[in-house]
Amino acid sequence: KVDWKAHKPICKTLKKLSNLILRPYREVVHSIVEIRVKEFKKAEMNIRVWKNLVSYAEYQFGNRVLGRVYREREDGERIDNWSVEIDILIRIHGCLADAYSRDKSLGTISSSNLRLPLYEEMLDLLRPWSIYLDPNSTFRTDRITKDQINEIFVLSVQVENNIALIYMEQCQFNLVETHCQRGLSYARLYEGTEDDKSTFVCGFLSIFYDLRKVEGNYADASNFAEEAYNCVAIAYNPVHPKVQYAASTLIESLTLKGDFQNAELFAQMTLDSLKDPKNGLDQQSEAVARGYSDLASVIKNQMRNLVKAEKLAREALRIRVLINSSSHVAGFTTGLLSSILMCQDKLGSETKVLLEQTLAINIRNFGPDGANTATAQFNFGLFYRHLAEAQQIVATRKGHLRLSEIKHKEALRVNTKIFGPDNPRTLRYSSELSISRRLLSEA
Repeated sequence: KVDWKAHKPICKTLKKLSNLILRPYREVVHSIVEIRVKEFKKAEMNIRVWKNLVSYAEYQFGNRVLGRVYREREDGERIDNWSVEIDILIRIHGCLADAYSRDKSLGTISSSNLRLPLYEEMLDLLRPWSIYLDPNSTFRTDRITKDQINEIFVLSVQVENNIALIYMEQCQFNLVETHCQRGLSYARLYEGTEDDKSTFVCGFLSIFYDLRKVEGNYADASNFAEEAYNCVAIAYNPVHPKVQYAASTLIESLTLKGDFQNAELFAQMTLDSLKDPKNGLDQQSEAVARGYSDLASVIKNQMRNLVKAEKLAREALRIRVLINSSSHVAGFTTGLLSSILMCQDKLGSETKVLLEQTLAINIRNFGPDGANTATAQFNFGLFYRHLAEAQQIVATRKGHLRLSEIKHKEALRVNTKIFGPDNPRTLRYSSELSISRRLLSEA
């Protein structure tokens, strides 16, 4: 009954879209536009409607014919390829992908798996138009304007960015490199507004930063982080979300290089700017939470003033829980706070609960074989080992060490699967597993 109540309001729409008779192009376009407008007015996007709309449009328009700038019915009615591919098909594919990304019942992995084929189809639709992105190309059949060329640039950049991000989540790093290189070249060639151009360029620089960080190439990662920050700092005011995100990345890159002094100085300046009433920023926003989290992380990595780091991390977590308690950034913050507590030898129930929450959130968002999940397993292993070291009763000590071994073994399995046996993090996980096993044998 509940399903029928949800289904009933869209029955007429689904019936219209299930018609397998080829209709006149004018009628098809009118129906698609009418449904799009109607769906955009709703508070929530109905995935079923958008899926059927995509299937309906693909059936009605079919594939482009090589060498033709239009599609044609048997009665001679024509519609140009731009109207079909750019104005309609790419738009509704994008809307369905957006509906999946907004669906809170889907975890990060599930959402990405549903969106990736849609983005790949959008890339296929854009491929015939990519010749217009090469100023030296002579193989052009469609006559389009400069504004239309810029639109192709925008769509190409957005799709390449989305695909690169998903492949990054899936740890398919060769594919990330390919899509980032192509997307960044498009972004640099874009001739629209400077704000848009800086946003596009910065987006790919940020992905390149993450890629180099995973590879352990911190010098190149830092270069990408600095370029990304300079790119948006010129275009926006200091508290703009894009500037704050780039600042967060730069702070992390300085920390990875071991430049803790500048990292902490920059993190403190960033947080002070975010908290300044003159800037009028919502103090319960993700940008402010990130500011607290970044400074807490820098201080924690120096293993000093952990009381301050704990206070900062708690405030970051409070805000992120209010925004979305199951988000990946909330999971990062529960992990950060548990790590800070462990550094202070606070091994009570709160720390264990935080570690459990971190692991659960990462499994939900990234799956059991995700890199963040491996990190959560690893930290849980450290927790049990610390508990064992503080325990005098042999049986209890052994129990904690067995749990530590299990967690570290799982962390090593996942990290080896993703990054290979020679990755610095994999080698560290292997070393810590050996320590847990040795302590267990000695117990």
